[in-house]
Amino acid sequence: KSGTALYTFNTMNVLSNTAISSLDVSGTGVHTVNLSANADINTINLADGATLSFSGAGTYDFNQLNVYGTGTFNQNLAAANKSLNFFLNENAAANSTALTVNGNANITNSIISVGILGRTPTLQKDDQVVLINATSLTGTPARSTGVGNVGLLIKYQFDVETTANQLLATVTNTQLSENAKAFSEGRAVAAALASQGADFAAQDGMEAAQQAAEMTPEGLATFSAIGGGRSRYETGSHVDLTAFNAAVGLTHEVEYWYNADWILSSFIEYGIANYDTYNSFSSGDVKGKGNSRYIGLGILGKRVSLKNNYFEVSARIGQMKTDFKGAVYNLSDADYDYAVPYYGAHAGLGYVWQLSDSASLDMSGKYFWSRQDGKMVTIPSTGDEINFKATNSSRLRAGARFDLQWSEFWTPYVGIAYDYEFDGKARATTYGMDIDAPGLKGATTIAEAGLVYNGDAITLGIGGQGFAGQRRGVSGHIRLGFAF
Repeated sequence: KSGTALYTFNTMNVLSNTAISSLDVSGTGVHTVNLSANADINTINLADGATLSFSGAGTYDFNQLNVYGTGTFNQNLAAANKSLNFFLNENAAANSTALTVNGNANITNSIISVGILGRTPTLQKDDQVVLINATSLTGTPARSTGVGNVGLLIKYQFDVETTANQLLATVTNTQLSENAKAFSEGRAVAAALASQGADFAAQDGMEAAQQAAEMTPEGLATFSAIGGGRSRYETGSHVDLTAFNAAVGLTHEVEYWYNADWILSSFIEYGIANYDTYNSFSSGDVKGKGNSRYIGLGILGKRVSLKNNYFEVSARIGQMKTDFKGAVYNLSDADYDYAVPYYGAHAGLGYVWQLSDSASLDMSGKYFWSRQDGKMVTIPSTGDEINFKATNSSRLRAGARFDLQWSEFWTPYVGIAYDYEFDGKARATTYGMDIDAPGLKGATTIAEAGLVYNGDAITLGIGGQGFAGQRRGVSGHIRLGFAF
């Protein structure tokens, strides 16, 4: 016979040879298994101060013993070559005992693991706990060190030693698991998507708005732009991001006011991305995945002087939602999701050099800033809390674009730019310790090409960009404007 026993009674009778996958014993008092035959138990779970006894003519064997908090074994513990896992209560004090064995405990070549329940353990470095307190102890475990965990993120390192009747564990170090960085990759992705949104508004949105407004001086025009692409960001590890951006709005041009033309626009923006993260740690590779999306409002403004120099600005505000899922520890998936406000702005200066009646060179410098508020998240499966700090992006970009008007309606262009991110760090803490922060800092070279159609009542632009450096990948866009 075989099966799983959820042991809730004081006495259990085994009348014939039985294979038990899991014997779960909890609650105070003595719980007795009467063995008229043999019991082959895969896992024994002893919890909440329970006492387990075996009696009778039969024998028992097991592969793994898990002790949650404290427990008592009321006979010899035959644990040679077995796995013994101790999950200490978070309030376990120095010199406290996890398992009492009223008999001999044979731990020859046993595999010892130590975990800590809860999120606020009291054990400190050099504290010692008694894993087994037996009448007598035989043998030594397979290794003399152990690693325990608080949730997924905190590692306790133990030295394991034996005395005549005790198995002892001494805390030698506590540290943050390097795997914690994997959780922050989701924040880095959100920062990258926010930066892409800023680029899209300042470039695709601005050009679509200007082209539409110029069709109806002193009137009102609508504009829209959509784009997308795939990029890899070097974050100290790397993330692969596939994104889609869109903006739609109203635009208006005021001509020859204070010796300049003025473009004023408002818009709604939306962006969504799915991503994959990759980290390589000493404990192995960790991969994650998720989605990030934003929706918000923005305004654009541009002043073009009669001497062909210009000044432009934008401002954006909205909400960013991000989720993450990854096998961060022991191949077990952990996840989180959150929503925070985001803010963004940019300012730029430029000059259009008219090379001939049909050719021009647009040279510009721009500054981009964006921010996402911080957020405390809880990992549902473990209760670990991560305090994500606010992320800030600060970038400078210098570039040039060559336009050649082929005909009355069609204008192809090519351009190149250099972009440098000064920050972009996804900072976070947990248990009062700083998590290694992935970031977007670094230089990216951008090449672009496209084609613009300017009709009497419609404008259309298509184009693409390639990225090399800190950001690598390609993107494409379509811009559309209508006059009315």
